[in-house]
Amino acid sequence: ITDKVIIKKFDDRIIYSVTDSSNNTIEVVRNIDNDDYNAPIITLAGVEDEYVYLGNYYYDSGYSATDDCDGDITDKVVVDDPVNYNVVGDYEVTYTVTDSSGNTATKIRTVHVIKREVNGSGKVIYLTFDDGPSSNITPEILNILKEENVKATFFVINHDDSLDYLIKRESDEGHTVAIHSYTHDYAYIYSSPDNFFNDLSLISSKLERIIGYVPKLFRFPGGSSNTVSRNYYSGIMSYLTREMENRGFVYFDWNVSSGDAGGARTSSDVYNNVTSNLVYKNNIVLMHDFSGNYKTLNALRDIIKFGKEHGYTFEAITSSTYPAHHPINN
Repeated sequence: ITDKVIIKKFDDRIIYSVTDSSNNTIEVVRNIDNDDYNAPIITLAGVEDEYVYLGNYYYDSGYSATDDCDGDITDKVVVDDPVNYNVVGDYEVTYTVTDSSGNTATKIRTVHVIKREVNGSGKVIYLTFDDGPSSNITPEILNILKEENVKATFFVINHDDSLDYLIKRESDEGHTVAIHSYTHDYAYIYSSPDNFFNDLSLISSKLERIIGYVPKLFRFPGGSSNTVSRNYYSGIMSYLTREMENRGFVYFDWNVSSGDAGGARTSSDVYNNVTSNLVYKNNIVLMHDFSGNYKTLNALRDIIKFGKEHGYTFEAITSSTYPAHHPINN
């Protein structure tokens, strides 16, 4: 007659009572000890020892907190983050949470801000081209790079299969082929994590078919610091930057912009924007090889000439290259 049991709940006890068909009743009391002696548990996402290169913005990988009585209390966690990513050193990020019974838990993540060692003169230019390939610009850029014996990096998007041979040529000639996007449609890729990773899957499959593997180097459309994503999904960039690294990708922003997708109107503008801002040991230069971008094509050889004359070397990006991360704004 379990289905006939009547349960009455109180703060300090639970009363179970049942009556049989002959009207015999029995009552049992379960006493409850409400004293909570157990501290909450804080779980850190990512690693507890994290390394950040000097000048590379540090963002928290995330955390959660649970309590055996209060349940999910992540929103009660207090984070003390003293990290100065512009100063080499070891920093302790402290996470503290207290449950409703006054039990406190603490967790620490150690962040090491380190210098990246560079070879030779330490003056390196990484030429990077976004939004290609294109039939009229990419081949000419590849011709110049070959003539100047310079390697570069191409963050590619999907156009149509007729241009796949250019991606194959980039790879065959020793340049780095990296992922930018399949659609490059902000309203789609930044409207949800599912859409973003669907887009990533499409371009990954395309590149695997063309060059035989899925690149793990990536650049977010608009950069990791973009604010346009706020229009579609609050907080998505904070999530995506963490999740991409969790999935084994290395994302790259830039620290020198040619302005060829913005204010630069002439090849002289592109040349001046690049050469006047080569102040870093590791200069990641943002350019584009989209269709009709002759201002960048016409400035490229002079930019390379300037770099060589001023003691710079040119390299293609690898997974160990300084990534020049931007601050996350969404």
